[in-house]
Amino acid sequence: MSENPDAIRADIEATRARLGTNVDAVADKVTPSNIVHRQTDKVRDAMTGVKEKIMGAADTATTNVHHTTTAGTGHTTDAMHSAGDSLHQASDTVSAKLTDAGHAVS
Repeated sequence: MSENPDAIRADIEATRARLGTNVDAVADKVTPSNIVHRQTDKVRDAMTGVKEKIMGAADTATTNVHHTTTAGTGHTTDAMHSAGDSLHQASDTVSAKLTDAGHAVS
């Protein structure tokens, strides 16, 4: 460090500027409205994932039913069972995602 008072003052001012920037960043991060915005984004992203999984599961269940029923009328029960399993898996996925979303919000 320099013995020059002007250099010391410049160093102090630079340190103050850095500290001010850090304090502003921390204040921005802990502002309640910003916290709510971040949590809302997390829930929205989770719900989008749930929606995509549900829609994909519904498409898969429909495809399974179609393929199985076209194989013969004797396989209708299998198709319904397969569709039910697919929908059950989708329901479990939705339940898990909603639980995760609830934890994120709280």
